[in-house]
Amino acid sequence: MKTKRFNNPEVESYIKDTLRQLKYLRSRWCFTQQTKNLGKGKNHL
Repeated sequence: MKTKRFNNPEVESYIKDTLRQLKYLRSRWCFTQQTKNLGKGKNHL
């Protein structure tokens, strides 16, 4: 996949933020899945 280069700094930062959020959400989801698997029936944070 090639990422297009934007000259507009607003667009650049928007894309960076979005990618960061996606990465964060994915890591959160993985963490939740792991916690569920570790402690079935237990409450987790």
